[in-house]
Amino acid sequence: MYTRINGIQHVGVGVPDHAASWKWYRKFLGMDISLFNGEAEAPLMDIYTKGETINKRAAMILNLHGGCAMEVVSPVSFKATHADVIFELGDLGILVAQVKSPDVKAAYDWFKKEGADIIGDIKPLPYGGETFYVRDPNGLFFQIVPGKNWYMKPKHVTGGTVGS
Repeated sequence: MYTRINGIQHVGVGVPDHAASWKWYRKFLGMDISLFNGEAEAPLMDIYTKGETINKRAAMILNLHGGCAMEVVSPVSFKATHADVIFELGDLGILVAQVKSPDVKAAYDWFKKEGADIIGDIKPLPYGGETFYVRDPNGLFFQIVPGKNWYMKPKHVTGGTVGS
């Protein structure tokens, strides 16, 4: 019996530097397959941009070992800035994206060796297994969780996104 519902299509991450961010996601999350990567106007975002249509670069990327994709989005028509407030657990919205790993301890050791910004130590999960948190160079949080279902045998310390 599963302890959660895995029904997300993808996790979107807004970043100021598309190329640098994608490089980090390739290295640390194994997100090396691009479903699309392009620049276009984004009229569907007008409700978030005071009615002004912006241009953005977006790439839908995934890790072939399994899990959901990530959409890496960065504005082209303006310079991205951080919010004036610090978001915390409990605020509305998604604060942490979960990424699966075949071996959380091995992933932790590898992330640490490679200089990732790890938040705290490995902690036990209430439903079994272990977890840890990492922050990307943009300040976005990812939780590394145990993964059991794989599309192919993992060659990277992580798979794709599995929740939030």
